[in-house]
Amino acid sequence: MGSWLLVAGLHATPGFSAESPGTPVRLEASIVDDTTGEPLAARVAVTDHESKFLEIEGRHAHVQYLGKRWCYVDSSFALVVPTGGASIEIRRGFETKPLTATISSKPSKKPIQKTFRLRRWIDMAAKGYVKGDIHAHLPVPKEAHPQMRRRT
Repeated sequence: MGSWLLVAGLHATPGFSAESPGTPVRLEASIVDDTTGEPLAARVAVTDHESKFLEIEGRHAHVQYLGKRWCYVDSSFALVVPTGGASIEIRRGFETKPLTATISSKPSKKPIQKTFRLRRWIDMAAKGYVKGDIHAHLPVPKEAHPQMRRRT
């Protein structure tokens, strides 16, 4: 059985729906560590189908980097996905693989609930290293490596 669209003063037309396939829908997303499920802060860039930046909801810091406008979020974010969908890119430091996803704007009365699971490609802490400032001027090679090792 097909859907019907009723227009005032006209007859019903089979095959048409009151909601178009590109109706904007709200996305409510969380970002977690793939292994532990722990919530993670990250930076997020969202663009529409024309590669225009989309703002996520709420207050958060921004940075212009890699030709994109990034929003820093603390483990969750929300936005309205426009007609035509959106592309989402999520990054978190050097140990985590970048994540990209496409969200289509399918008609829905309920928000899309999405969990983005970030995966590490390496666990430096497990190898005895600690996080630190990666910006260095003229490190002395014989001293640079020991400075990176974890002190126990």
